[in-house]
Order: sequence, then structure tokens, then C-alpha cells
Amino acid sequence: LIKACPFVLPIFRRGKRSMVRIAAVLVAAALGQIRVMSPRSAREHFKDSDFMIRGSTATFGAPYYGETIIGRLQYGHYEGPSSSPHCDASKYSLSANEPLGGTDPEEPTEMVNIVVVERGGCSFVKKVLEAQKMYKPHAVIVVDRPRPGEAAHTSETIQSIIMGDDGNGWEVRIPSVLISQEDGDFLINQIEKAASSDVIVELQWEMNESTEIEVDFWLSSGSREAVDFLTEFRPHA
Repeated sequence: LIKACPFVLPIFRRGKRSMVRIAAVLVAAALGQIRVMSPRSAREHFKDSDFMIRGSTATFGAPYYGETIIGRLQYGHYEGPSSSPHCDASKYSLSANEPLGGTDPEEPTEMVNIVVVERGGCSFVKKVLEAQKMYKPHAVIVVDRPRPGEAAHTSETIQSIIMGDDGNGWEVRIPSVLISQEDGDFLINQIEKAASSDVIVELQWEMNESTEIEVDFWLSSGSREAVDFLTEFRPHA
């Protein structure tokens, strides 16, 4: 199922025909998929879900559908206030940011860095921007942290959370995915345990196919152009 965020339709005229320019953000409920590749212990943990972690992809820095990123996970303990984890990239450090070579000599692949941060204290955009500017990763994974009194999201319910834009999302150049606290804490634990081997994952984004798409049109009731649009659109609705 594809959900569409409400948007405004600025309507203008070109010649004698009314034209409609639509600015919309379509957010699929489960676009972000993370396939755990190594180490084996981490991979086996997710065998019941076909080695996949489901998440919600941010509306900013959105990837191309069909894009795949293979990389190692990096996580740094935050030295700032616990109420705002990873809101200031200068208060946590990561290992060297050099790319890794692929594991298959027949198909060499450059594996890049994927930063793991925790939710809370500031907007999603702020966390991703901080990581982007300081460490230049190719993607960011955000681990959910429920507020006091809130129930923790599962890998299923986390897919309904929309990582919205705070107005500065235009600066973000990398994709990000929100995952559940349970899945995220496991990955962080694996990163900290992996002294001799890296935690390697593959991020995938695929367009979910559906025969039904819901879109909300916001129009001004006093606009003649809006009425013209509705009249022209009616036969196709």
C-alpha cells in the first residue's frame, strides 16, 4: 500500500487551458529493507525474516527506487546529553572512513560506510545532516527510541512511522531508514562485538506494487482554476 502525504496544488494558466503542477511526496510504508550479510551470527539472528530487517525510509534524501547500498555499519557512543543522542556529530566518533573492498574477487564491489544513530532529542533531518557533514557516510540507520510511557515499535509497526522533513531536508544527500529498537540494539551490539570482522549489510529500496494508490488533493474552494481542474478530472476519477 502506498500512502500519499497531503499537499497543496498550485494551479496556474498556460494559454487558454488550465494546468496543474503537483508537488507531492509519496511514502511507501516499507520501502527500506536491510539485508544482513555478515557476520554469520548476525545473519542467523534474522533467518526467520529471510535475513531482512524492515524499516521506514525518510521522505528527505530519498534514494532511487531499485537502488542498493552495500556497506559496513559504524556506531559511536554519544558523549553529549543522553536526552539528545547523536544530535551533534562532534560528540561521537567513528572508526576510519575508508571504503572496503568487496568479498567476491569475481565481482569486486566497494562497500561504503553506513552510520547507525539513535532517535530522540532532535529531528531526523538534524541527525542525518550531522552524520552526513562529519563522516560522509552513504546512508544512515536510525534506531527507534520510544518516549517514556510509550510502547516500543516492532519491525512491523515501525513501517508506519514517517520520517518527516523539518524544512532543512533539502540539504540531505543520503538516504536514511528508521528501524525498531529491538533490531537496532541487536545491530549495535554486533558492531561493538565485531572486533575482527565488520558488520556488513545491504540496503535495498524497491517500489511496492499495488493496484490502489490513495492521494489527497487540497484545493481552494474559491479558486476558479480549481473548479476547472475538478471538472476536467471528473471523467477520470
